[in-house]
This record gives sequence, C-alpha cells and structure tokens, in this order.
Amino acid sequence: RITFLQGLFHWLIATALEVVIPKEKEGESAKRMNQFIASSLITIVLLMLSFYNAHMSFYENYFHMTMKYLGVVFRRYVVHWRKRPLSVLYIPSVIFSTYTG
Repeated sequence: RITFLQGLFHWLIATALEVVIPKEKEGESAKRMNQFIASSLITIVLLMLSFYNAHMSFYENYFHMTMKYLGVVFRRYVVHWRKRPLSVLYIPSVIFSTYTG
C-alpha cells in the first residue's frame, strides 16, 4: 500500500506541475483554470499526507477500511479541531484553491 500511495503522490504532483506550466497561445482564463487545477491537486496531496501520516495500518476488508476512514475523518475534522503541523500547509492551500476556483 505504501508504494501505491507514493506513486499516487508523485503522479498527482507531476500532473499539477504539468498543468501549471504555461503553454503558447493560452488565454488568461485557461491560465487561471490551470492554476486552480494545480492548486487543487496540491491541496489533495497535502490533505492525504496529513491524514495518512498517523493512520498507516492494515484492515480486514475494504468496508472496514472505509468505515474506519469516515469515522476518523469525522472525529478529526468535525468533532475535534486541533492544531497540526501540516495544517500550516493545507489550510492556505484550501483557501487558495477556493479563491482561484
């Protein structure tokens, strides 16, 4: 699972870098859209990193993993709001993605 996750991170970041590089004959609206897509992809990577940083474990089956994930997300992001180191990165990234979108 770790190699899949690492490959997914690399692919998402490479896609974000590919999209953000300006191309010839690209209009202003296309540049803004590409900037939004890239910032959204980086935000997704940061959210995934902040979540999986403390939850790398094995589960019985897919349903068990999904239910555990939803429970942790609800407790972590809805019920208890604590300061976390990666929130310094992903909160501004969410704000920037919202602003550009």
